[in-house]
Amino acid sequence: MGNRLVLAMVAAVAIVAVGGIGFAAFTANAYVNGTATGGIAEIHFNGSPVVSSYGSYVACGSASFSSYQDPLSDDNVMTVAPTGFAPTDWCEFSEQAVNGGSVGVNVASSFGSESISGGNGCTVGEWTLSDNGPWTGVAPGGTFTVSVTVYLGNAGNECQGATLSFQDTLVGTSYA
Repeated sequence: MGNRLVLAMVAAVAIVAVGGIGFAAFTANAYVNGTATGGIAEIHFNGSPVVSSYGSYVACGSASFSSYQDPLSDDNVMTVAPTGFAPTDWCEFSEQAVNGGSVGVNVASSFGSESISGGNGCTVGEWTLSDNGPWTGVAPGGTFTVSVTVYLGNAGNECQGATLSFQDTLVGTSYA
C-alpha cells in the first residue's frame, strides 16, 4: 500500500510538472515603455470678412462670428445672413482662420442652422452653399482662407425678398 501511495504521489508531481512546463512554453509577457504628449487642437477665425457679390440686386448682408464647443472661447463659427438676392445672384464671404492650438490639424467644415426668412414659399433647397475646404496639414500658428459662397439658383418669385441664414462651423482634428 505504501508503494502505491508513493507511486501515485510521483505521478501527481509529474503531471503538475508537465502541465507547468507546458504552460510556461505557451505563455509570454511583453512590456512597452513610451511617452505621449497631449496638445490642443483649436481653430478660430481671425479678423473681418471680405465680401464679394455678383448680381443686380444682391446685398450680401452680414457675417458674424461665435464660438461652438471651443474650450478657448475663440470664434470658430461664421453666421451669415445675405439678403436681396435675385435668381443667379451670389455672395462670397472670405475670412482668414488660424490654428491657435499646439498641434497640427486637419480642418473640416459643416453647414448648419439653415433657415429662410421672408419670401413666399422659398425653401433652403433653392440655395447652394459651398466652401473651399477641407484644409489639411495646418501647423500650429498656421493660417488659411475660408471662402463661403451663397448662390440662389433659378428660383421663381417665391424667393423675392427672402433671406437665407446659416452657419459654417470649422472643426480641427489633430494629425500629429
